[in-house]
Amino acid sequence: MDDKVIKSVRRVFEIFEMFDSVRRPLPAKDISDRLGYPLVSTHALLKSIYLMGYIDFDMSSRCYYPSRSLAAIVDWIPDFLDHEKRIVSYATELNEKTRETVNILRRVGARIRVVHGLETKFPIGVASQIGTMMPILHSLTGLAAIAGMDPAERDWLIEHERTLTPDNVIDEKELNSILHDFSEKKRRCGAIFWSKESARSACLLSPVARARC
Repeated sequence: MDDKVIKSVRRVFEIFEMFDSVRRPLPAKDISDRLGYPLVSTHALLKSIYLMGYIDFDMSSRCYYPSRSLAAIVDWIPDFLDHEKRIVSYATELNEKTRETVNILRRVGARIRVVHGLETKFPIGVASQIGTMMPILHSLTGLAAIAGMDPAERDWLIEHERTLTPDNVIDEKELNSILHDFSEKKRRCGAIFWSKESARSACLLSPVARARC
């Protein structure tokens, strides 16, 4: 599957993700600056979304904000995704108890995307940015995700990733060693602990199967 996303579609959803992050109305100039879009393009996008009824515009403050229509078309999703709601609740509890960064990531084609993130409560730690996309072979979460995959699907993803990033190809022997190690840890413990003394960092990876429709 082609990983290319139509620019205008990506920008629409990045606008909604930005509103989810800031949780307040914003003028077009602020939206343009935050997302790095040309101001003319930002105005055109906001006008189109406004005309479709999914954002509102306050004339006095000249600010945009998501409309009730947007909320209405997705209000059924939390019940449908009750399985994922429990995962978010668990992640929140884990963040509160450990005070460490907790991210929920999902595979999107040959990429891994942060869909929910809770920042560390320590002065120094790993940052969390919802919407961040990472190559599946160059992220620990991505490697954990493909470690238990069907071999044919895993081989396709590996080859696809190498096609996308020919100048940043992971050594095949190293990759196979990591995947074998991850598969064994997942089989024995259900989770994968990884640490690197040179980087003074460690993480716990716990693959979770998606609920079937």
